[in-house]
Amino acid sequence: MKYTMKNYAALSVLLALTIISCSRKNADTSQVNLWAPGTINTHMSERDAALSPNEERFFFTVQLTRQHSAICYATKLTGKWIRPRIAEFSGEYMDIEPVFHPNGNLYFSSNRPLDGETETGDYNIWYVKPEADAWSKPIALDTVVNSDGNEFYPSFAANGNLYFTATLPNGIGSEDLWLSKNSNGVFLSPENLGDSINTAQFEYNSFISPDESFILFTTHGWGEGYGSGDIYVSFKDENGAWHSPKNLGEKINTPGFEFCPALSPDGKTFFFTRKNIPTPENYKWNYFEMMSSFSSIENGQGNIYYVDADFINDLR
Repeated sequence: MKYTMKNYAALSVLLALTIISCSRKNADTSQVNLWAPGTINTHMSERDAALSPNEERFFFTVQLTRQHSAICYATKLTGKWIRPRIAEFSGEYMDIEPVFHPNGNLYFSSNRPLDGETETGDYNIWYVKPEADAWSKPIALDTVVNSDGNEFYPSFAANGNLYFTATLPNGIGSEDLWLSKNSNGVFLSPENLGDSINTAQFEYNSFISPDESFILFTTHGWGEGYGSGDIYVSFKDENGAWHSPKNLGEKINTPGFEFCPALSPDGKTFFFTRKNIPTPENYKWNYFEMMSSFSSIENGQGNIYYVDADFINDLR
């Protein structure tokens, strides 16, 4: 058979799909793996992880630049993630950081205009409600939570308590982690998590466990760490006080940048985002190495990874 460039291209695609399929089936989940490579993880920049309560849809963020981002989702079919697409409520503004509330609503952070306004502004926390096979119009939280500054990365305990990132008056650092308690469906005034968690530097992207026994977050203020940003965990004691954070270690953190921690609904899978810029051999690129690196999945733009969550309790 005479092979043309089209033949080679088709064979390359088939081989890639075969490798991806086999890697999914044979992945050692005790080790860190790419989540759905070639489907959810691509050469674009992917971040955030929100697995639906029934684990049939996976929501994430795709960022093209700092000026373009959208919340996307993929659907599971016969055990495989297929057909990523932009969520119907996203694609026009800078939408990031999807997360499910215990009641099934989907929350996220966005710079979209507030009601009555026409211009984009700071980042606020919004949510959409499931309606049959669609989502409601996005709804912004009120000014008890949303301020004149940015609010990022919402996360919920099973009781509906809201944890998020913000720079608010009476804070400790450049960005702090805050708690807005749920009282009969109403969020109360935010409380700073205190200096057991927050430092004079940056703490952000927190994910609270359902029972509020531990919190995962990225920090630049708790030691040198492994790279430009590491994920830490803090455990709560029997008196409700947070212990000093512990680095998740080299299993998760690298000389690159790790952020956006999350757990699956059953708590068994830990997700996170990593940006790790590849370096050429001898630190000198040639053109084809640059092209190959840029076209690859792990090209430093940002990818979503997963691993069994058992190791977190080992850090207690």
